[in-house]
Amino acid sequence: MCRMRQGIRHNVSMSTLVHSNILPPTEPPPQPTATTEKMSADPEPLQPPNLFKEALHQHIAPSRRRKGKAVSSHHLTGDAASLGEQMQHLKQFYEDRVVALTQRCTEAETKLGVLTSERSAVDSQVLQLQALAESQHEKLTTAGDEYASLVAWCREREAHCHRIEAALAAADALNQTLVSQIEALDAERRAVEVEWSRQRDAWSHRQDELDASMQHLLRSQSVLRNDILTKDATMGDLQRARDDVEARWLHLQSVNAALVEEITKLKHRGIALEGQIQMEAEYRKATAAQVEALTEQVHAERRDRQAVAMQHQLESQTQRREFRDRDMACRDLSHRCQRLTNDLVVATIRYEKAEAALEHMLGGMEARKDDVRKLKGDVQKLEGKVADARAAVEGKEMALAAAKRELSDIQTRVVAEEAQKLDALKDVVALNQRRRCCRPRF
Repeated sequence: MCRMRQGIRHNVSMSTLVHSNILPPTEPPPQPTATTEKMSADPEPLQPPNLFKEALHQHIAPSRRRKGKAVSSHHLTGDAASLGEQMQHLKQFYEDRVVALTQRCTEAETKLGVLTSERSAVDSQVLQLQALAESQHEKLTTAGDEYASLVAWCREREAHCHRIEAALAAADALNQTLVSQIEALDAERRAVEVEWSRQRDAWSHRQDELDASMQHLLRSQSVLRNDILTKDATMGDLQRARDDVEARWLHLQSVNAALVEEITKLKHRGIALEGQIQMEAEYRKATAAQVEALTEQVHAERRDRQAVAMQHQLESQTQRREFRDRDMACRDLSHRCQRLTNDLVVATIRYEKAEAALEHMLGGMEARKDDVRKLKGDVQKLEGKVADARAAVEGKEMALAAAKRELSDIQTRVVAEEAQKLDALKDVVALNQRRRCCRPRF
């Protein structure tokens, strides 16, 4: 059987058929008819008729009916010739069928090789596109992280700006409070100036009274000159009193000079106060000259003058204390105003710097947003290319799957036909054995 199967596959010769116990045909093989050509040209022919079974039935049925009767040699020779002819037709049919199936298998293998090469090229392109998509995805992830960090930094800077705005609002409130305090201090200063004017008027009124008393003293000078001659003995007392008055006057002058130096530090009223003090100093000098001229006349009224001097000293001390307190208050006020001005300037500078930094950060954030938009556009384009490539790969895979299915169908058909060949060969072997058994023995 194996030798017969190999002979059918490899264009079996007549000698091979002889060695395989198959008699060669006595007549030349007939030419292929139109039916045979049609069967060989058909890519998927129908099931061939089982010629072996028909021949065996035709050969054995008469012998069974006769049951032991002798068969003529002419009849046996005709049956052998028809059987050889049928065998030749069957061999030609199977050879043509094997050649057609071999060609179809070769074409299917060629198509499969082409599709495999295309599949490998498409797989390499898909791998490249996947690598490119992964790199772009990594870039997009990095850009997203940078964008998130920028957003967090902008939020932090925005919170910092809010804190700065809150601090500026608090500084504005503090400035308003300080302005109100400055206005209150200004009102107090005005009240102090009013008080000072009132005291100056009182002092002028006092000076007028002193002028009146000095006029009274001048009128009484003529009377006192007569008393001076009688009071030379008490000149030493008057001299000591004069020394005391001069010492007190010098003390008053030093106090007035200190007051003048302190008052000059006040910008808004220094010049007016200096002029007033100079007028008072000149008036005091004139008064001192008058006192020196009238010292001889004052001896009689020493007690009164001493009382007046003591009262004047007390008033001067009170005024000096008040001037000192007011000067200290003015100094504190000026220092507070200066500190408030400095704080306001510093806060303004900080606010301007914060605004500049915020504008710079907003510009950087806009630039980063543009970069992120560009990266997103590139990623979308790459995703579109990858989707197109995947669609192409899927189409080629579908074509390859169809080719594989067709090849599997062809292989299944080949296996079925080979099984049919084996069945036919088995029938041929059985028929040969039956023919051997049915041969007449001479």
